[in-house]
Amino acid sequence: MIARINLGLVEHYPTARAALEEADAVLGFALSRLMLDGPETELTDTINAQPALMAASMAAMRTGSRDGRGCVWCGRRRLCRRA
Repeated sequence: MIARINLGLVEHYPTARAALEEADAVLGFALSRLMLDGPETELTDTINAQPALMAASMAAMRTGSRDGRGCVWCGRRRLCRRA
């Protein structure tokens, strides 16, 4: 896991940003800041890594469900649901 996780999604999709903000509210701390800015050593601690993976997955899933084609871009990668 690296810091800046989901940066591509957050920069291009408001639904991704909203999912991370929801995770921040539920957890009571700025997990999104840790995911986007690091430090990586703190992000990879299990207590932070587990919710970060879940938040990143939810952000990607919600973004894809809002895209009519079922695809999202994450960095340089295109993530698509298969028919």
